[in-house]
Amino acid sequence: MSPLCALSKFNEKLLEWNTQSPSETGDVVEIVGPGHPLHLAGADLQRHYGKTLPQPALNHWKVFLRATRSEDELRAQTEFEWLLKWVGGELERVAAIADQGTQQSEGSGAAEPPKAKKRRGRKPDTDAAFDKRIADAWKTGSYRNTDELAREVGGGVTGRQVRLALDRHRHRKTRRNNSRR
Repeated sequence: MSPLCALSKFNEKLLEWNTQSPSETGDVVEIVGPGHPLHLAGADLQRHYGKTLPQPALNHWKVFLRATRSEDELRAQTEFEWLLKWVGGELERVAAIADQGTQQSEGSGAAEPPKAKKRRGRKPDTDAAFDKRIADAWKTGSYRNTDELAREVGGGVTGRQVRLALDRHRHRKTRRNNSRR
């Protein structure tokens, strides 16, 4: 079953639950437990989202199930309306993706350009531009030691942090030069 079919079936069962709910006659809300058609449609739908619904929808689904079991008519109706709105949005989104896919396959045959590769490895936790500013200031020769430069930079920077910034900048330069060879 495709995601579009699963969403449509879930939408249909939600609407059925609302029309068949005996609350209109003054009785309690119809309980949606395991084996109920709406519960089964929800389980089918979850398979298309990696075994669970996306977070906000999952929370509302759980509250809806609890509300039907505890016969809390107002809460069940509120969650029903939220779920119905979410399913409508998902139906539109999935249909748009499906339409886009068919248009591309029927189109001129021009393939999408490949996405830029994501850089591998850990993201830097230092500011390369800050390190360069420190290195440029140090190169001027106006400072006797790193502590003096740290005082001039301000912002709570210590002499040790200046030394580390200089080392990082120096190593970046050597890596950059080695990669060009």
